[in-house]
Amino acid sequence: MNEQTIFQKSASGSPPFGEMSLKELSDVLGSTIVCDDVNKCIVFLAMLATYTESDQLTVCLLGQSSSGKTYLAQEIAKYFPKEDVHQYADVSPTAFKYSEGETGEDGKTYVNLERTILLFTEMPHPQLLANLRPVLSHDEHSEYMTTDVGSGGSRKARSTVIKGYPTVVFCSASTRMDEQEATRAILLSPETSTKKVKGATALSILRRADPKKYEEMLNSDESRAMLKRRVEYIKMLNINSVIIPNPEKISKRFDSITKNLAPRNARDISHVASIIKAVAMLNANKRMDINRNVIVNDSDIDEGFRLWESIAETQGYGITPAVQEFYKNYVVPAYLEKKASGQMSIEDDGVMLNDILKYCRSVEGKLPVNLFTIQKEFLPAMEESGLIIKTTYSRDRRIKLFKPLVLPEPPKAEAEATMPEIIAEEPKKEPPMVVSPDSLDREEEEPDLSNLDF
Repeated sequence: MNEQTIFQKSASGSPPFGEMSLKELSDVLGSTIVCDDVNKCIVFLAMLATYTESDQLTVCLLGQSSSGKTYLAQEIAKYFPKEDVHQYADVSPTAFKYSEGETGEDGKTYVNLERTILLFTEMPHPQLLANLRPVLSHDEHSEYMTTDVGSGGSRKARSTVIKGYPTVVFCSASTRMDEQEATRAILLSPETSTKKVKGATALSILRRADPKKYEEMLNSDESRAMLKRRVEYIKMLNINSVIIPNPEKISKRFDSITKNLAPRNARDISHVASIIKAVAMLNANKRMDINRNVIVNDSDIDEGFRLWESIAETQGYGITPAVQEFYKNYVVPAYLEKKASGQMSIEDDGVMLNDILKYCRSVEGKLPVNLFTIQKEFLPAMEESGLIIKTTYSRDRRIKLFKPLVLPEPPKAEAEATMPEIIAEEPKKEPPMVVSPDSLDREEEEPDLSNLDF
């Protein structure tokens, strides 16, 4: 796509891009991605933040197999220039340390990842994530010392410096991550609703029936073409920085929706700021000043927080939405049902795995996810996040019990009905003392004690 195509200007001389809301963005992305409105907007904005100086994001799409996580990321990547998207199926832990780069005057090898999108269609080796921590944290200097082995067995130290900060998108069927990586990323899970499955099935059939016709249909979609041109335009602006004029607004609003502040919230609020900046970049031609800085306005802040509020609870716990959904829909109801039935003793306050599975089957007719995922990923993730506590059954220590620690608040009417009625008794009023007028000046008579026998 050449510059003339991108910068087709109107009579006023301004680029032909009007104000675009996240609803309109979601509608365009919906041409190939069914449902997942929040997920697709966040992933798109994360990729758009690639063209900032230092506000790039890391996003992890974690969910069960066939939920559409890789498809979602790949479809969104199609809106961005191919030269900026580096897609990997697998990467060894030391790959980036040994990447080819330019040799500087100091003899160090410089690998440039500035303004690039790294898309991992499968979760890479955990050690790779550990090696990339300085990059994901946007540390100022990411230098790695490695050893090259020569043909004769000689060894030579090599210093590799990674320049710039890439946008990183991971896709994995596993829902668990090391806490150090989890705090550096936005954790998302694709939807698995019936509506999405039906829509995705219909779209898949349409695509498979006649691939050529399907591709022609997408290419003729003017809204998709305009979004691609918008991305190209934003890239060519070479934006200096995105500025938030009133950061205290974001701080106060973040505090108001964050129940219990924790150390990880320092990274969470930086994610919020990056999302808000990406929202502003979506309308860069309406926000740019004479110094090529994009200035965030109040509507950008509102749009960004609407996205964040939909995932704020799961980010606070450091879990994926899929884990939270299973906790709220199955673990908590199974616990409350067993407790209401009177089958739960004081010393055995919790539900067994079988109780949870039984409840799942009573509601869905089957398990919503496979047993391995529930036992090895969901329940451990809940325990690590503090949603449940694991104990043992008093009669058989081999049996584990799971007690939810975060329970839904009862409705207000129900809460009031269960509260004991405490009414303070009013003190009894003594009848007023009647005093006759002539007794006011009369001295009090002494009692007659003559008849008493001592």
